[in-house]
Amino acid sequence: EVLDQVNHFYKICANFFYRSDIRKIKSESLGIKTIYKQHEPWHHKAGYACFKHKLDPQKEGDGTVTYTSVLLPQIFTTKTANQPLRVRRTKKMNKPFKVLAFAASSSTQSINKMLVTYAVSLLDNVQVEIVDLNDYELPLFSEDKEKEIGHPQAAKDFFAKIGESDAIIISFAEHNGSYTAAYKNLFDWCSRIDPKVFQNKPLVYLSTSPGPDGARNVLASAKQSAAFFAGEVKAELSIPRFYKNFDVETGTLKNSELKKQLTHAVQSLL
Repeated sequence: EVLDQVNHFYKICANFFYRSDIRKIKSESLGIKTIYKQHEPWHHKAGYACFKHKLDPQKEGDGTVTYTSVLLPQIFTTKTANQPLRVRRTKKMNKPFKVLAFAASSSTQSINKMLVTYAVSLLDNVQVEIVDLNDYELPLFSEDKEKEIGHPQAAKDFFAKIGESDAIIISFAEHNGSYTAAYKNLFDWCSRIDPKVFQNKPLVYLSTSPGPDGARNVLASAKQSAAFFAGEVKAELSIPRFYKNFDVETGTLKNSELKKQLTHAVQSLL
């Protein structure tokens, strides 16, 4: 996505760098405030793209001039005015890594929501959004209902949340060995917007229950189907006997081994 944006930026620059009559170019697609035409060598002009902070030009021994963007994880380089602007990726990332987390349950006392809330607390330097399925209540899906009302806004909003995230953590409740009705219904509506519900996002799947199985059946089912919906499961973990292993008052796992496994699972997203 970033490279696509940079390519768009380059096309803008390429059209105007050599036209002396152009004093100012505006672009909203990259958040570029202004690109100023200057009567200086071409490589200096490339440094006047203002992303709130200027690119920092550094001349190297071989004549290459390098521009490091404050807001984009790229370095811009060029040797001569006749060569195209080249882009190479750097490790510098200022865009926050966004994690979407939720329990696949509509219960207001959901133990899976407690678990997923604790799970995201084990991640550092990320932007977390925990959503509640009750905020996306929908009519029961059917083809007849879809013909009648189209795609409900709540389904579109949830699908957009997935698209805006960089990774997703879901903790599954199990009803009669399968998904809860609330989650399945929401998922069905989203799949009608686009079958690639997870939009190629990395996933961590969790589950828990008061019993010894820890909702393993639904976890296995979810993992098996993820690839069909453009999801990549990085890790999965079932927490058995929730009330024995989880301290509800402090909102933390009491079992040190399970905590270690959970930490390893969620950090697989980074």
